[in-house]
Amino acid sequence: MTSSTQGKWQTASALHRFNRYEIKYLMKEEQLGELHDELKPRMGRDPHQVLPTRVSSLYYDTPDLRFYWEKIDGLRFRRKLRVRVYGEPESVTEDSTVYVEIKQRVNRVTQKRRIALPYPEARRLCDGRERLELVSGSQGLVDEILTLAHTLDLQPTAML
Repeated sequence: MTSSTQGKWQTASALHRFNRYEIKYLMKEEQLGELHDELKPRMGRDPHQVLPTRVSSLYYDTPDLRFYWEKIDGLRFRRKLRVRVYGEPESVTEDSTVYVEIKQRVNRVTQKRRIALPYPEARRLCDGRERLELVSGSQGLVDEILTLAHTLDLQPTAML
């Protein structure tokens, strides 16, 4: 395998790493303990995580809640913009790193692209729609976030 061919395969592999297949089921709350006990021996534990971590997401949507209704209507192609925080949201400071993500669904495959930013820069990008100049290869994603936020007049809408 030549180095150029190998590079192409590495790029393809990197793209596929972000594909997820999500299947969700309804269940009674009292069944959660039994499910947890059943899955625990089969699941690997994150070696970097000592305690369970709270995950909070600030979702952006249009004034008429387009992203929400696309989800409710079950559109086969849909996407959303969010700012995700790992840890307690009250503990976020100017120095905290957060993740700005575009999550999209294409048929049954969920894809997520994200960039880590200091909290103030994430809000400048999503709320202020300010173009950030980055040294990494993430400029394309930043431009897509800006286009999405500006074109659809996205606003912070819900925190989960």
